[in-house]
Amino acid sequence: IYERDGGMFLRHRDPNSFKLVARRGRELVITHTATVGNYDYAISYIFGLDGGIRVETRLSGIMLVKGTSDTQGMLVAKNIAAPYHQHFFNFRLDLDVDGTANSVHELDAWSPPTPSNENPRGNTIMLDDSEYKFEQEARASVNAKMSRTWMIRGRPSEKTVPATDRS
Repeated sequence: IYERDGGMFLRHRDPNSFKLVARRGRELVITHTATVGNYDYAISYIFGLDGGIRVETRLSGIMLVKGTSDTQGMLVAKNIAAPYHQHFFNFRLDLDVDGTANSVHELDAWSPPTPSNENPRGNTIMLDDSEYKFEQEARASVNAKMSRTWMIRGRPSEKTVPATDRS
């Protein structure tokens, strides 16, 4: 667990007074590293000042080689190959942040074909916002033509506590 610089958090110059306000960001990083076979996996949860949470995954290790007479995988020496493979990371998150009155949104940013009526100059970006009420609705396939993020939107609490009653 450590804290690190988070780059520029906010910066604004007032156009009338030319007064500048700037603040550096800070991030809280919680990392877990595990060795599994010939790999070391590091998963970091990064908490920002804006309430955002990012997850970074890192992988290190050594090749798992095999003796072979064919060309399956990447040949690293005569008759020795390292198989081609992929690593997939899945995360299951409890999204009941500050209670259950939240909604989960999948945000897909994409660009219409160029040239088209929607994108004549090739600089249009669209955003699809899908709210999910049930886990089954949130199943999706990877689409490299989109930038996909998720947002948890809090709903105002139905029950408010007057300032004088707070302890």
